[in-house]
Amino acid sequence: MIRRTFGSHGSYAIDLLDRIMILNVHGPGNIELVKQFIQDGLTIVRDFETKERWGSVVNVNGVPLLPPDATRLLINSNSYGKAHGLIANAVVLGDVEFAQSAKSFWQQIYDAS
Repeated sequence: MIRRTFGSHGSYAIDLLDRIMILNVHGPGNIELVKQFIQDGLTIVRDFETKERWGSVVNVNGVPLLPPDATRLLINSNSYGKAHGLIANAVVLGDVEFAQSAKSFWQQIYDAS
Protein backbone atom coordinates (compact mmCIF):
# COMPACT_ATOMS: atom_id res chain seq x y z
CA MET A 1 0.00 0.00 0.00
CA ILE A 2 1.21 3.47 -0.81
CA ARG A 3 0.18 6.15 1.66
CA ARG A 4 0.91 9.83 1.34
CA THR A 5 0.21 12.64 3.77
CA PHE A 6 -0.58 16.06 2.41
CA GLY A 7 -0.25 19.37 4.14
CA SER A 8 -3.14 21.55 5.11
CA HIS A 9 -5.21 23.09 2.31
CA GLY A 10 -7.12 26.30 2.85
CA SER A 11 -6.68 28.79 5.63
CA TYR A 12 -8.44 30.17 8.68
CA ALA A 13 -8.07 32.85 11.30
CA ILE A 14 -9.78 32.89 14.70
CA ASP A 15 -10.69 36.12 16.42
CA LEU A 16 -12.59 36.65 19.66
CA LEU A 17 -15.16 39.28 20.48
CA ASP A 18 -16.24 38.78 24.09
CA ARG A 19 -17.89 35.33 24.00
CA ILE A 20 -18.13 35.10 20.22
CA MET A 21 -15.63 33.07 18.22
CA ILE A 22 -15.21 34.63 14.78
CA LEU A 23 -13.75 32.24 12.25
CA ASN A 24 -12.61 33.53 8.86
CA VAL A 25 -12.16 30.61 6.45
CA HIS A 26 -10.88 30.41 2.90
CA GLY A 27 -11.34 27.07 1.16
CA PRO A 28 -11.24 24.51 -0.09
CA GLY A 29 -10.00 22.80 3.03
CA ASN A 30 -8.97 19.28 3.97
CA ILE A 31 -8.88 17.12 7.09
CA GLU A 32 -5.49 18.50 8.12
CA LEU A 33 -6.96 22.01 8.17
CA VAL A 34 -9.95 20.87 10.24
CA LYS A 35 -7.70 19.01 12.70
CA GLN A 36 -5.56 22.12 13.19
CA PHE A 37 -8.66 24.30 13.65
CA ILE A 38 -10.02 21.91 16.26
CA GLN A 39 -6.73 21.93 18.13
CA ASP A 40 -6.64 25.75 18.11
CA GLY A 41 -10.34 26.04 18.88
CA LEU A 42 -10.25 23.71 21.89
CA THR A 43 -8.15 26.20 23.83
CA ILE A 44 -10.78 28.85 23.24
CA VAL A 45 -13.71 26.55 24.03
CA ARG A 46 -12.14 25.50 27.32
CA ASP A 47 -11.91 29.17 28.28
CA PHE A 48 -15.53 29.75 27.22
CA GLU A 49 -16.70 26.89 29.45
CA THR A 50 -16.02 29.04 32.49
CA LYS A 51 -18.23 31.76 31.01
CA GLU A 52 -21.12 29.45 30.15
CA ARG A 53 -22.81 30.32 26.85
CA TRP A 54 -20.99 31.42 23.70
CA GLY A 55 -21.54 31.70 19.95
CA SER A 56 -19.67 31.57 16.68
CA VAL A 57 -19.66 33.41 13.37
CA VAL A 58 -18.07 31.62 10.42
CA ASN A 59 -17.16 33.84 7.46
CA VAL A 60 -16.52 31.61 4.45
CA ASN A 61 -14.76 32.56 1.19
CA GLY A 62 -13.38 30.63 -1.77
CA VAL A 63 -14.56 27.06 -2.32
CA PRO A 64 -16.40 26.37 0.94
CA LEU A 65 -16.46 22.58 0.75
CA LEU A 66 -14.61 19.79 2.56
CA PRO A 67 -14.03 16.10 1.82
CA PRO A 68 -16.24 13.62 3.74
CA ASP A 69 -13.67 12.75 6.44
CA ALA A 70 -13.11 16.43 7.25
CA THR A 71 -16.86 17.08 7.20
CA ARG A 72 -17.48 14.31 9.76
CA LEU A 73 -14.74 15.73 11.98
CA LEU A 74 -16.28 19.21 11.77
CA ILE A 75 -19.71 17.81 12.68
CA ASN A 76 -18.18 16.11 15.73
CA SER A 77 -16.42 19.33 16.67
CA ASN A 78 -19.64 21.30 16.45
CA SER A 79 -21.41 18.69 18.58
CA TYR A 80 -18.64 19.06 21.18
CA GLY A 81 -19.11 22.82 21.14
CA LYS A 82 -22.85 22.47 21.71
CA ALA A 83 -22.19 20.20 24.67
CA HIS A 84 -19.84 22.87 26.07
CA GLY A 85 -21.92 26.04 25.88
CA LEU A 86 -22.26 26.84 22.16
CA ILE A 87 -25.76 28.24 21.70
CA ALA A 88 -25.62 29.95 18.30
CA ASN A 89 -23.81 29.60 14.97
CA ALA A 90 -23.95 31.93 12.00
CA VAL A 91 -22.36 31.05 8.67
CA VAL A 92 -21.79 33.98 6.32
CA LEU A 93 -21.06 33.02 2.73
CA GLY A 94 -18.91 35.80 1.34
CA ASP A 95 -17.07 35.53 -1.97
CA VAL A 96 -17.75 31.83 -2.54
CA GLU A 97 -17.90 29.55 -5.51
CA PHE A 98 -20.91 27.24 -5.82
CA ALA A 99 -23.05 29.33 -3.45
CA GLN A 100 -26.14 27.11 -3.49
CA SER A 101 -24.09 23.95 -2.90
CA ALA A 102 -22.18 25.74 -0.15
CA LYS A 103 -25.40 26.75 1.57
CA SER A 104 -26.66 23.16 1.54
CA PHE A 105 -23.28 21.83 2.67
CA TRP A 106 -23.03 24.08 5.72
CA GLN A 107 -26.70 23.55 6.60
CA GLN A 108 -26.07 19.79 6.68
CA ILE A 109 -23.12 20.25 9.02
CA TYR A 110 -25.17 22.19 11.55
CA ASP A 111 -28.24 19.96 11.18
CA ALA A 112 -26.13 16.84 11.80
CA SER A 113 -24.48 18.14 14.96
